[in-house]
Amino acid sequence: MAADLDDLPAMIDRLERAARDRWGDEWRIETTRYADGTAEATVIHSRGLVDPDADAGEQLHEQERLETDGEGRVLYERVHYRHGTTVDVREQEMIVDLTDA
Repeated sequence: MAADLDDLPAMIDRLERAARDRWGDEWRIETTRYADGTAEATVIHSRGLVDPDADAGEQLHEQERLETDGEGRVLYERVHYRHGTTVDVREQEMIVDLTDA
C-alpha cells in the first residue's frame, strides 16, 4: 500500500526488521516511488521453483512477501508466479547519457 514518501525510511526499517526475523539475510527489498509523492516497499524472499521438472514456459516460482499496510502493520503473503518474458523489443532509445556528466 502506498504511503507518503517521507514515511519510506521508517517503512523500510520496519520491513527489514521483520525480514531478518523471518529469513535472516535471504531477502531483498523493492521500492517504488510515484510521481504523486507516495511510495511502496515490498520485501521478497524467493523459495525457488515449485516444480523443477516443469517445461520452461510453465515453471512456477514461489515467493514470500512482506509489505506494510499504510497503518504500521506488516502483512505477509506467499505467492506462485511465472517470470515474464520479453517477446520483442518494439522501441528503445537513450533518454539520458550519464557518462557525459
